[in-house]
Amino acid sequence: MSLPDLSTASTKSNCPLCNKLVKVTKLGLLPSHRNQKIKLTQSGLPILSPAIPRTLNAFSAIALAQPIVTIFTLTDVPTSPIVPTSTAENALTFNPTDSTDVEIFLVTPKPFVISRIPKGARLQVAKHLSKNLTSLINNYSSIKHWLDTTPCDDTDKNKNHKNDLLTKAKLISKKLDNLNVKSAIRLATSDNKLAPYDQTTYQALLLKHHPHDLKDEIPSYPEAPLIATTFTSSEVRKAILSFKRDSSPGVDGFRPIFLQDLTAPYITQQCDVLEKITQLINRMLAGGLPPAIIPLLYGAKLIALHKPNKDIRPIAIGTTWRRLTAKLVVSRILFTVSNHLCPNQLGVNVKGGCEVSLHMTRMYLQTDPSDNILIKIDFSNAFNSLKRTAFLNPILTLYPEYSQFIFDCYASPSHLQFGDRLIPSSSGIQQGDPLGSFLFCLGINSLIQSINDQCKLNLHNWYIDDGILGGSPSEVIKAVEIIKSN
Repeated sequence: MSLPDLSTASTKSNCPLCNKLVKVTKLGLLPSHRNQKIKLTQSGLPILSPAIPRTLNAFSAIALAQPIVTIFTLTDVPTSPIVPTSTAENALTFNPTDSTDVEIFLVTPKPFVISRIPKGARLQVAKHLSKNLTSLINNYSSIKHWLDTTPCDDTDKNKNHKNDLLTKAKLISKKLDNLNVKSAIRLATSDNKLAPYDQTTYQALLLKHHPHDLKDEIPSYPEAPLIATTFTSSEVRKAILSFKRDSSPGVDGFRPIFLQDLTAPYITQQCDVLEKITQLINRMLAGGLPPAIIPLLYGAKLIALHKPNKDIRPIAIGTTWRRLTAKLVVSRILFTVSNHLCPNQLGVNVKGGCEVSLHMTRMYLQTDPSDNILIKIDFSNAFNSLKRTAFLNPILTLYPEYSQFIFDCYASPSHLQFGDRLIPSSSGIQQGDPLGSFLFCLGINSLIQSINDQCKLNLHNWYIDDGILGGSPSEVIKAVEIIKSN
């Protein structure tokens, strides 16, 4: 799509955002979205206002009809004190080879990614993405090819929120714009507030993510299964559509709604982008990622919330590629998890599990002898405190076909990015991981079975990390001691 030169411009031209035919003013202004106007230069290219930065990645560049060579390019990395000046001035010489380069890329300020791909640009973007994914699949061990498929997002939800009420109102409005009424109501009734981006919050997040030595405990990396497991394009498309429209991006800035837009039926009829996405997911499932790229691809962006009691609640947003692959794994194993976790664990694949636990507790209180007791167990910082060997070892036995992907996610430390700071995550389960609840329940399953074997309880059920123990005082106390010892 090209824009006319002003010297020969007619009274109408295509809008660079939506491709609609609109009138061009005498000053070369085109009506634009978000109450902006885009001015054309003599060469026919738009002059970008501060709301649309000049250092755009390919998503924005295509949307504005500018000629580009590749999608998601490292040439957009601007000058930063963290990056050597020579590298920033000539980004073509930036050839990342190790984890240090990946860390530099993570904390370097980057251009903003538009929140939605304009409809008129989607086919072109899909073709560029397909081309880049083909290059990545053919150069799977290349760190540079992985970073070249990483867009940029310099937004940080913990910065510049001087008015919490105004920020909250904007978030609620955004949820409603995306027809996500449930999330809007939950946000409106929540007492959680964004924690400030400062040293105190950073130290609180460090305490939440315990450093842990993985070398002595993590089992050996699994061998490839005898029969490789793969997903089909229809399964991948279904998983893509399961994301909420307003799902946030991870550290890579790649939003799930991008994939929803780029895999629409009218796009996939003209482009093989869905097949290339499926090939990439199947390669990720088989493991073999470059070790230096794992902290980025399987890391997360951290948002810190203040609980009503002033404690910090860390919210981790993983990359879209990781969450998509995890969703596909969940869809396959969901119907077998009950064989390993029931009848005590009601938090995974048990319809109305929370209500079931409440009714069982009420029935116990109404029918059991008055000299019995009941205790509710709630772990503090549960997901971040669980040793990863507790669920990695069972995965090797129960689900070897998915073990390589899960080991890539959890067998080595990953980066949690809080603004421009990196927190190594080497213990527990990443919150926001679609596999998170299942892996946590699998990790404490041996503890639950130990209580069953050693204690005679009249009531014993769990909803993920919340346990209910009922019976005689001596048996309940014995069960509590088992929990403490583990």
